[in-house]
Amino acid sequence: MIQEKITDNVNQGVRKVYGNTTYKQVPIAEVTRIFVFWIALKQKSIKALFLSQQQNDNTDEVITKSINNILFKLRFVPVNFILGFWDFIKWIIAKKRIKQSPKEADILICVNHKKHKSFIREIALKLEQEGQRVVYFHWPLAKDSKYDLPISTSLPKFWTKPYLRARLCCSFIDYAHATLKDLKPKKVIVVEGDSYEHHIFGLLKRGFSFQCICLQWGYEPRSALRIGYRNMPYDKFLVWGDFFRNTFRNHNQNIEIKSVGHPQLQLHAQPKEVSGEHLLFALQRPMVPYVTKEDISELIHLAIRTAQRFPNRRIIVRNHPNYDIPNEHLQALNETSNIDIHKYENHTINQSLQNARYCISISSTLGFEAMYHGVFPLFITCNQIPLLLHSDMRQFNDGMHVIEKNELIKTLEQNESKVLTLPDKALFFKHSKEEATVEIAGEILN
Repeated sequence: MIQEKITDNVNQGVRKVYGNTTYKQVPIAEVTRIFVFWIALKQKSIKALFLSQQQNDNTDEVITKSINNILFKLRFVPVNFILGFWDFIKWIIAKKRIKQSPKEADILICVNHKKHKSFIREIALKLEQEGQRVVYFHWPLAKDSKYDLPISTSLPKFWTKPYLRARLCCSFIDYAHATLKDLKPKKVIVVEGDSYEHHIFGLLKRGFSFQCICLQWGYEPRSALRIGYRNMPYDKFLVWGDFFRNTFRNHNQNIEIKSVGHPQLQLHAQPKEVSGEHLLFALQRPMVPYVTKEDISELIHLAIRTAQRFPNRRIIVRNHPNYDIPNEHLQALNETSNIDIHKYENHTINQSLQNARYCISISSTLGFEAMYHGVFPLFITCNQIPLLLHSDMRQFNDGMHVIEKNELIKTLEQNESKVLTLPDKALFFKHSKEEATVEIAGEILN
């Protein structure tokens, strides 16, 4: 598989460049390989390999050349020196402005998106009820004000070899390092866990003697687990159910993985058969090259064609929190009388799934949550790149959950009068909201 070749080449290239280099006890190679992998996926030459799905004699050469170019730019010393010197100036200014360090905390929660803070809110409240002092470490997309942590950084050693060659991760290490030194937490919680920021917290536990626990946020939409989900540096990884635990365990023999449930799912009943009528199209954000903007646009066009074919059905189009519906599609959607647009900020997931028969997406994890609401998930193949989620879901209901995009309307017609039976939902979600919150809090405190 091309992704596995990229993963192997990234690991080899990063180890060759950074070796055993550390910055404040954090191995630079362990962190750098994560965003090198992300950057590699966006290179034109790499995207071309994915889209062709054909490996030839120069596949390794194309991948190696691309990764070497990325590593050269990341360790471009003159630019890193200038940016590092600016980091140093900001540190001096902050030292003069900040008069008091934050109070110590029992539990530090690292959130790099506001949606993660919402996801863990009930768990944080439960921990506070248990007498724990909970503090959030925000990264830019999660900040509500300039006074949110991190408000200080440790001395940026911009003149050192690690900083000059890997300034991006070193600057975050400085923020995390200063916060951990001030707060002295006993536990650090991260949500999702695949980003280099999360891994930095997991790696810093060696020097600060805290337990680092990761909560599952979503599922892998790519061809295989990406680098950030492999050999994760946490003590525990808490997942929704055994379906996910079995996949993550393949690449994480080093940590304890436990099924605890989903802290946001709120259920009143668990129907085995589908009874709704509406059709929900769940959009997602682009993840090039696996899911492109063009693929998402095609799914929107498919929703419009489906609405025209079934004029008596309500069609709901729901956008992703990190990707709005493109403006060029809004007019056509609004002019189709039986289509309702559900913006994530205006409609809860429960509202979008209410009375739905199908949840139609490319690889959205909303399809998993749909099953708990008695909604049948259909995952659409929009291009030729194989997806891990699709291969995993083909094991259920004789493969009925995964279909080609040009087969959707035909499939809906054929299943019009059929009784649709859902897979065992406990396999995907051990518990829902209240029970999951209690179990997660217990695992954190244990």
